[in-house]
Amino acid sequence: RLGAGGVSSVEWGWDAMQLPETLIGTAFGLVAFPTMAELAARRDIAGLRSTLGETLRWVIALALPATVGLILLGRPLLSFLYQRGQFDAAAVDAVYTTLRFFALGLVAQTCLELTARAFFAQKDTVTPLIVATGSAVTNILLAILLMGVLGAGGLALANTLAVTAEVLVLMVILRKRWGSVEGRLIGRTLLRAGLASAVMGLVIVAFLGRAEAAGLGSLPLVALGGLLGVVVYVVAGLLFGVRELRELPHALLGR
Repeated sequence: RLGAGGVSSVEWGWDAMQLPETLIGTAFGLVAFPTMAELAARRDIAGLRSTLGETLRWVIALALPATVGLILLGRPLLSFLYQRGQFDAAAVDAVYTTLRFFALGLVAQTCLELTARAFFAQKDTVTPLIVATGSAVTNILLAILLMGVLGAGGLALANTLAVTAEVLVLMVILRKRWGSVEGRLIGRTLLRAGLASAVMGLVIVAFLGRAEAAGLGSLPLVALGGLLGVVVYVVAGLLFGVRELRELPHALLGR
């Protein structure tokens, strides 16, 4: 019902979002899982709670600026990667529409990699399966409602909303089982990283306005905008007290 190119725009937008999701969510999930499994085998609930909370905070601190970067720099990135031959500017616009809505769910997608593995570590595959089934049904219903208004973007937004709800439900279940999931610490990181990402976004918007007026191509836009965004986010994050930015280099280089 979306017309020509609708399915392709959803698939290509999903693939573009999957790059940072894999680098952040899947990578951290694979690294954290053996530790969580060992802690679960020892019935160390405090250790599980701490490991999941700490890893979620790192993931959020990385996924939030990646979300802003995808939304603001996504179009020149897609243009640089794909715009040639029959993949014209209209095709780039169509894919970018879905990418923006998928990007809104990047934080949830990366967190899902960890919350689901927290259940797997406790040898519980049934609970995340049931929650994922509910998420899939919600996704379909929302997609039917939103596609009439937003077209292919509605399918992407439906996925974002459904996955976000899935993560929240899993966290609520873990909180009931463990007594706590360090929600305040996670919320603090979410707030501070969100503020730093907002500052980064404002700087990138200002840069894009000047760069496009100067006629810069897609590659310089992405390269310079991305580098500027990283620098601004790190500086703003340190000023706002995003502790994970101080700890992450040691964690990566020390293990």
